[in-house]
Amino acid sequence: MKPLIVLAACFVILAAPTAKADDISSLKQQVSALQQSLRSMQQAGMEKGIQTAEGAANVDKVRHEFQTLQGSFDSLQFKLQTLQESLDRYQQDTDSRLRTIEEQLQILHKQGGGTALIPPVVPGAPTAQLEGEGALYQRGLTFVRDADYNRGATVFKELLQKYPNGTFAGNSQYWLAECYYAQRDYQRAIKEYQTVITKYPRLDKIPSAKLKQGLAFADLGMTSEATLFLEKLVKDHPNTPEAHKAQDRLRYLTRKTPPSVEKKPIPSKDDIPLAPGVKKPSASRAPEPLNQSKASSADKY
Repeated sequence: MKPLIVLAACFVILAAPTAKADDISSLKQQVSALQQSLRSMQQAGMEKGIQTAEGAANVDKVRHEFQTLQGSFDSLQFKLQTLQESLDRYQQDTDSRLRTIEEQLQILHKQGGGTALIPPVVPGAPTAQLEGEGALYQRGLTFVRDADYNRGATVFKELLQKYPNGTFAGNSQYWLAECYYAQRDYQRAIKEYQTVITKYPRLDKIPSAKLKQGLAFADLGMTSEATLFLEKLVKDHPNTPEAHKAQDRLRYLTRKTPPSVEKKPIPSKDDIPLAPGVKKPSASRAPEPLNQSKASSADKY
């Protein structure tokens, strides 16, 4: 019965991102349409100025329409970026919760088969300690699966205090860091992930811990640190899912143009060529100042 409940939770978690993905797809289509409109409007303004003299008189109208479209485009681009970041955070949270479900399924499978809890029993470890530690660890995973990260962190800290060298200590340290990351306590999460890396270097979750450190730095706005950590992850753990995710984020962090559209200068009336045969009006000249010597001679009369 328990495996069925856990499996049902998988479907609930996986179903939620669809709406946000659809919103992003729709916004991308709107942004593409606005880009085309902006290009058409710029071209129309230039053609009017070339073909007819009246085109120059309509430049103000063209500029106003251009500015309106530019504002709409910027607004949509910002909304698109916000939705994308929200979806990224949701997917990271989903990945974390699914990982807890996988671990619980493995534990339930082992229990059903009449064998001990995983990971494998350390030779010489007291049976009562393993049972207590395993139950505590599974309770912490349940809180994470239910997105109750505050209570999950409390359980994992308790486990690490009671069983600092236990079978589940490394995994508990990782999930403690995950709880802080999910609560957006990025500074504490970075510190706890570092404990995972230095104290449990052979843990299979090391690539994930390094990835989350880089993402946490990025969320703190520390782009240089995030780039260094993510590049090191790609170098140390190439061809891993975490390395691929790091490369995706690096492309986002290092690209030259920000997500918002680069505004092009709006052409002024002087920049638009006049129609053939139409002369450009000469600028009025200011009257020359009266020569001081002439003024003096004029004063004599």
